Amino acid sequence: MKIIRIIPVLSLYVLLLPCTGSGMGIDKAVLYNDQAVLVFDDTIKGTLSFEAPPDLIPDSLVVTPRPGGTVRSVSMEPLRSPSGSVKALQEKLADARASLAKTKREQAMVDRQIEVIFLSAGSKDKPVPFSRQQISDALGFMDARIPGLNRRAVDLSRKITSLETEVKDLQNRLNAVNKDPGWLIRITGDGPVDISFGVRSASWRPEYRVQASPAASKLTMETSVSIRQATGMDWDIGELHVSTGSPSHGIQAPELEPWYLRRPSLRAMKAMPESMDAASMVAAAPMEETVAPVETTSTSYLIGAAANVHLAGDGTPETVLLARRLLTAGFTLVSVPRFREGAYLRAEVVLATDAPLVPGSYSSFVDGVYAGRGLLARTEPGQKTTIDLGIDEGIVIERKETQAFHEKTITGRDRTTYAYEITVENTRSKNASLILKDQIPVSRDEDIEVKLIGTSPEIRPDSDGFLTWELSLEPKQKRKVAFSYSITGLHELPR
Repeated sequence: MKIIRIIPVLSLYVLLLPCTGSGMGIDKAVLYNDQAVLVFDDTIKGTLSFEAPPDLIPDSLVVTPRPGGTVRSVSMEPLRSPSGSVKALQEKLADARASLAKTKREQAMVDRQIEVIFLSAGSKDKPVPFSRQQISDALGFMDARIPGLNRRAVDLSRKITSLETEVKDLQNRLNAVNKDPGWLIRITGDGPVDISFGVRSASWRPEYRVQASPAASKLTMETSVSIRQATGMDWDIGELHVSTGSPSHGIQAPELEPWYLRRPSLRAMKAMPESMDAASMVAAAPMEETVAPVETTSTSYLIGAAANVHLAGDGTPETVLLARRLLTAGFTLVSVPRFREGAYLRAEVVLATDAPLVPGSYSSFVDGVYAGRGLLARTEPGQKTTIDLGIDEGIVIERKETQAFHEKTITGRDRTTYAYEITVENTRSKNASLILKDQIPVSRDEDIEVKLIGTSPEIRPDSDGFLTWELSLEPKQKRKVAFSYSITGLHELPR
């Protein structure tokens, strides 16, 4: 199959050739972290011309003839003026500013009319060349006009506020979009072809919605993405794919070179200027530039896909639902009252998908009720992960310090004994399982000694000093946990 890549051409004139205008019809778009690859097909009848955004990556343009098609040449030249969404935004901004100015003039006129009425009303007791009846009739007419003018003034004030907001919004959108002229791509040949190229100024970020049903041991996870692009041209996408990674030009894997060490020659070192001495030793090791990170599309994950997506070219974000998964989950309650006296509902699931969960924010719903927002860590396919779903208000926890006793040892060293009591109460009418966590300090100094005096229920801390109790609570049951420890060799415990 013959594949034609771009031949950059700078022309001194512009041919009047058909183009797509402000929107691009795209069969398939693959959206990466910081760019996108656009794919569409067309039919050439001698010459095919279309506009491409200014963020086009020239080396990425590929034209592939389909069966029955031929391609003779491909060229591109810069457009002479901005087009697409840039031009549309500029026109909308100009119209909004003109409407704002007109409305402000109208408001000034209404304010002037109200002012004249009040000035006239204030002159009724002054010597005037009109009869009292004439003045009375005039003032009656003015009094009838005042309510209508006041309503008009209020309406105009609201309209001005709305127009000022619209002007500010349009200006911000215009500032976000690439205002450089785009490219005019021209292809000569005959028959059907596939066209693809990469563009920058496109990105996505994940958004998750987690709905938990603890009684059914089920968890539904919806994966959405907030996508945006600021190329200056709207995209009408038939098939959208969202992928991790980022295509780059550093696609060759690095190769090792022999790394030779030899004792420097004394004669060479004496003859070498001091400024060159350090450089020669650095050069004996492989250069860091030869081990550049490799980012390739073949190693990327497809997060999900959607169909028939319109994406504005001015950077306006669009949220697209990619996938909805029903997962089997185990639920438990976790509490760390040293930091917060509450019990957090936690789900534990195995990611039974072909793609990872990339880090992102999520909204939590428990039994259909919104519980809050959190952050998901990256999770690989088949890996077990935990998702916190919010605080269970039915579990009441209180932690208090019951002792902080300082004394001197026989050898004159400082020793302080600390004791804590944690009360846990299940106020619900069903059983609850709780993982309760606390800690004692761990000494990394041979002059400081930490000793666990006791725990109730009895457990042992791990190597990091963490204490973990697994408690079962019956309905309306209250339980107490206690622990104490001493620190010798430290006058005051850092909090």
